[in-house]
Formats: sequence, structure tokens, C-alpha cells
Amino acid sequence: MKSPTAHMNCGTNAGYYRHYRRHERACEWCRDAHNESARQRRREQQVSVDAHLFTAVYLDTTPARQVEVEAALGRTVIDRLVERFDRAAR
Repeated sequence: MKSPTAHMNCGTNAGYYRHYRRHERACEWCRDAHNESARQRRREQQVSVDAHLFTAVYLDTTPARQVEVEAALGRTVIDRLVERFDRAAR
């Protein structure tokens, strides 16, 4: 297999979209770059927070914000976190 060509930006996310616009099958380097870009975007959208700290913030926020959190995570998850928080506070 030939090396990526600089003029087509092969080996980059931009190169992937260039193939796409031309209705071509993306080369291996562009697919790899595109997949890595997607993985990076997913990593950036996730935040890891201690469950105890998260629950404390949840309980201290407005009822409207609590409803938003419950919609995002599910009422069951929130109930479990609050129960765990309450047990630790005793």
C-alpha cells in the first residue's frame, strides 16, 4: 500500500471528508484518522465525578436542574445515588 498523499490530506480527518465529498471509499489512513477523531470527541464529552460529590451537588441544586439530571440519568440511578449518600451520612 502506498503512503498517504499530502495533497489529499490523507491520514487526517479532513482527508476522510475529502474522500467522502468525492464519493470515494476512504483510504486506510483517513479511516484511522477519522475513527481516532471520533474517539477523541467521545472522550471529551464524558466527565468522571465521584458519586458522593455528584450526589451532594445534585441535592444542593434547584428542583428544575434536578429534573434535568433525572431525565439524563434516569430516576433509578438518582435514587440509588441518594440512598448511598444518605447511608454514608449516618
